Amino acid sequence: MKPVKDLPEGLSRRVGGTRYLWCEECHRTFTEDDVVVDDATFDKATMYAGGSPNLDRLGEAVMMRARCAYPDCNVPLRTRLWSTMRARVGDLPEVPEAGVRYEEPEDAPEAAVAETGQTGSVASEGSC
Repeated sequence: MKPVKDLPEGLSRRVGGTRYLWCEECHRTFTEDDVVVDDATFDKATMYAGGSPNLDRLGEAVMMRARCAYPDCNVPLRTRLWSTMRARVGDLPEVPEAGVRYEEPEDAPEAAVAETGQTGSVASEGSC
């Protein structure tokens, strides 16, 4: 597994970023740059990035194979923006600690979950 930040620059800018994400499965956080993809997907994306006329579409294909950044979780990427979690829960830190599990209270208000439009990064909430 390799992080998307290590993809060629044009592609990594489309699928990565510095915003924090919260994994719906393991309840830990990581940045968009730390999202991982399997080695075969990474290698194919690297091979095609230089000659691809549509890096947005290639980025979407890569993100369909994206996984949680934590090796012991490693499930298909289902995340929420950390800023959304902070708005819902209220007492969460602005910058989350790596490896800490942040549980969502059962009485937290429901938030609208948008589909991820992978044109620039893992910018919106939802499943990939």
